Order: sequence, then C-alpha cells, then structure tokens
Amino acid sequence: MGLTELLRSPNTHSCNLTDLETIKATIKRVAKTDRFPQKNTFEGFQILQSTWDKIDVFNEQAVRQKRNAKRAYILLLLLGAAVTIITVVSINFEGFHCHDNPITVDWTQYTDSIIITLTLSASITAALVAYANPGTKWQQLRGASLALESEVWKFRTRTGDYGTKKEDSGVGMRDAELKLQNYSEVIKQHVVKSATVMNTR
Repeated sequence: MGLTELLRSPNTHSCNLTDLETIKATIKRVAKTDRFPQKNTFEGFQILQSTWDKIDVFNEQAVRQKRNAKRAYILLLLLGAAVTIITVVSINFEGFHCHDNPITVDWTQYTDSIIITLTLSASITAALVAYANPGTKWQQLRGASLALESEVWKFRTRTGDYGTKKEDSGVGMRDAELKLQNYSEVIKQHVVKSATVMNTR
C-alpha cells in the first residue's frame, strides 16, 4: 500500500528513457535550481530604478571628486617644485647675461617675491584641499555606489538576506523589495549626513 501511495503521489514523475525531450522538460519543471524571480512587481521596478539612480549619481560625483583631487595634488606638486627650483637657482647664480649683453641683469632681487608668492599660493591651495577634501569624498561616494550595486544584484538573484521560500505567495517578494528600499535609504542618508559630503556640489 505504501508503494501504491508513493507512485500515485503528484510529486512522483515518470518518463520513458527513450523520450529524451520529455525527460528534459520534466527535469526542468521539477528541479528548479535557480532563485531568479519569474517577475517583479511594479513597486519593485520603481525601487530598482530609484536605487540605480542613486548609484549613477554617486558614481558621477565620485568621478568629479577624483578629478578635483588629482588636479589639486598636481598643482601642489608643481608649486612645491617651482619653489625648490627657484630657491636653488637663486642661491647658485647671482645673475645672467642676456644675449651677450654686457649689462648683467640681477634677477635675484625678484626671487624673494616670487618664492613668497608661490609659497603663499601653495598654502592657500593646501587649505582649500583640506577644506573641500575631495579624496575622502571620492572614497565615500565610490564605496556607497559599490555597496548599493552589490545589494541590487543580491536582490535580483534573491541571495543573502533576499532569499526566501515564500516567493510564490507574494509575501517574500514584498519583503525583499522593502529590504532593498530600506538599505538604499540608509546608504543615502549616510552619504548625505556625512560631514565631508554634505557640501558637495
């Protein structure tokens, strides 16, 4: 009787070993190995769109801050090199001759003003870099973008915190959508409230 009940169970499937197409179709229907949802709700698509919008904004701002950081550091390097070169030249040479002109041009009298101007410019640039802090902004924005993108792919593949066995009832799908929405808002608030990113333009 137990064997009869087993064979009559709707969870028991049978195929002819010579009918390969039927076997493939049965295995594909029974052995579902992926967690990909068959569809997403309209609210889920809106949440995904909003999350991708945040990722795009964070990436754009991160690229801008990275460029600003590189420009500022290059400018500081050039100013420092200019101060060093002019100082060394002014110490070793007191003057030079212009096109065999017997009149010697004493340009060392201007080196002090040049060095002071360059040093002051370097100090102002360093102060602006420290205030704007583009390097830290770039790291924070880039990190937020990567974190959101990672969560999106977890949501799309229903892995990690988004994996559920209640997908068919719609409850699990809604729970996954709310988790992604909440995580997206947490990351956004963290970036907005950051002391170094609040004044990003």
